[in-house]
Amino acid sequence: MLGESAKAASELETALNLSPHDVDVAYTLGIAYLVNHRVDAAKQLFERMLQEFGDKTTVAYRYRSRISKSGLFS
Repeated sequence: MLGESAKAASELETALNLSPHDVDVAYTLGIAYLVNHRVDAAKQLFERMLQEFGDKTTVAYRYRSRISKSGLFS
């Protein structure tokens, strides 16, 4: 879906509604939100992921890495 990030985000939202505990779908949706400049939605989703999935190494690492690289959050 290169170049169709808004459509990708919409489809990922549907996928997450169908499978709300899928960490990979949630993470990918968060990235799609960032690509679409939906910073608040991304932040809310990533924070929910940390609450739901705990401080699992993969989730925490991905979140912190993406946030650091984006420069969107302080």
